[in-house]
This record gives sequence, C-alpha cells and structure tokens, in this order.
Amino acid sequence: MNSKTINNIKEILEIIESLNLEYDIEKSFKIIKSTILQNRFLIGIRCEKKSVEQITYICTKMNMPDKQLKIFLENLSDANMLLLGFEENENHSIYKIYLEFWDRLKNRLYNQPKHIKSELLYIGFKWNQIDNTNNVITKYICHPLLTVRSIVKRISSFYNNYDD
Repeated sequence: MNSKTINNIKEILEIIESLNLEYDIEKSFKIIKSTILQNRFLIGIRCEKKSVEQITYICTKMNMPDKQLKIFLENLSDANMLLLGFEENENHSIYKIYLEFWDRLKNRLYNQPKHIKSELLYIGFKWNQIDNTNNVITKYICHPLLTVRSIVKRISSFYNNYDD
C-alpha cells in the first residue's frame, strides 16, 4: 500500500472511531485486464443498532454524492451490513459504500426453501474521490442454491467471447 492509500484508511477509520462503532477491516485486490489492483480495502460495520444519523455522517464525511445518498438512505433499513471501501490505481481513487442484504436473503431461504429466485444482495455506491460527480450505482444479484455445474456454466458464458 502506498502512503496515499494509508492516509485514506486512516481518515475513514478516524470517522468510524469518532462514532465509537465496531468494525472489521479487510485488504482486498481486484484483477482486471491483466492487472492486479492492490490498493483496496473494505471496512465492515453491522447496521443493527446504528443510527441513521451516524451512518449519514460517515457518508457525508466521505463526500458521497447527494443523489446516491438519497437512494442509499431509502435502502438502509433493509441492510444488515455497511461496507466502506477504497480503490486506487494509477489514474484514480474511488470511494465505495455497499449495503448488504444477506440476512434478508438468508431468512427468505430459511422460511421458503423452495423459493430460490434471484435477489439483490448488495447495492454499491461508488464515486471518484476528487470529483464525486463521477459516480455510479451497482447492483449485485445473488442466484441462491446453484449447483456447481450451473455456476461453471454461468462463469464460462462470460469468458467464451473473451480475447486475450
């Protein structure tokens, strides 16, 4: 990790610690087009018993765009986990905040085991650290209870048309 990334981790941790929130941190990497992005991390915070004000404060301090904050707050009550992230490459630095809905999916599968339709698992809010008008919202869908064969088939379909 370079010093810029370390400063971003410190800044986000200072915000979280000022609110006396418990968290877990994990370093991550991403592989894209023959490149490994190593300057990445995620900080996880359980949403239960966290006030909307505390979470809004974190989003505001990270300079989340207003249009994203509105959608974020509309979905916050259904989330069980908040993930704060950062990613950096030679061209840009990106802040990320994810809402996770794992508990909702798990409960549905437990109470209705035959009801295995796909469901929203995460919403990712991502923006350029310097210019937050450069932003995107990403939805991650879970396809529960797939067989190994089905998983391989889905993954293979992505790479059948891939050229080196």
